[in-house]
Amino acid sequence: MKRLALLTVAAIALASGAATAADIRAPVKAPAVAPAAPCCGEWSGFYLGIHGGWGWKRNDFQEVISVVPLVTLGGIDSRGWVFGGQAGYNWQYGSWVVGLEVDFSATRIRGESTPVVRTFAGGITITDTEGDDVKWLGTARTRVGFTPFTPNVLIYGTGGLAWERVNRIDTTLLQVPGTTQLATTTDPRDWFGWVAGVGAEVKLFGNWVGRVEYLHYDFGTVEASTTVVTTPPTPGGTFSDTAGRQTIDVIRGGLSYKFWCDCGGVRAAY
Repeated sequence: MKRLALLTVAAIALASGAATAADIRAPVKAPAVAPAAPCCGEWSGFYLGIHGGWGWKRNDFQEVISVVPLVTLGGIDSRGWVFGGQAGYNWQYGSWVVGLEVDFSATRIRGESTPVVRTFAGGITITDTEGDDVKWLGTARTRVGFTPFTPNVLIYGTGGLAWERVNRIDTTLLQVPGTTQLATTTDPRDWFGWVAGVGAEVKLFGNWVGRVEYLHYDFGTVEASTTVVTTPPTPGGTFSDTAGRQTIDVIRGGLSYKFWCDCGGVRAAY
């Protein structure tokens, strides 16, 4: 009887131990979270927008139009509005954002040189002016920015290639007693150069982003240069045009709409 009791207790102990072992489970590791793709950042993705602002241009060339006496013409300061659109794409890596952008602007940046008046015998006068009328501006730029204060504000620098379509307007007013003749020549020109600037963007509401930026365009010494040599030599002997440099500065504000980006089939909204 005692033996039966002992066997029963042993069987119960073994069963209890087996149940306890079954209840002990190996720890389950949480699935590893893959790092977010760069395209999933808050600033990442494609955007379209519009911009508008004010620009001013300096063209400091000098052209010799007469050597006896020596008369030079040039130095054009222009200013006017700028309006256009931009499109680009951003990639975000932590607090850093890199992107590509193209823009196209219509402008009314216009200006004229100081008129040069020449007087001749018989009451004849000739008034010469030269002007620039910038019609279009375009750029293709890279952008590098960061979010130093809050994820909703992006500060960036930008630089790349620039294009300008400008009309050169030469005007000559001939006044003879009793007669006036006005001759105007328009010469369309395309210049290429570089552009650089800085800006800031801020998230407004929904997918809309506002911006303000400054851009400096430099088209180099694009004006033609002519050397005049007189025979016999006049006082001074040789006269040359000065090509100078042509630059444009623009301050503008803008509004962009940011679209989603595809992170492996998941749309990351803004």
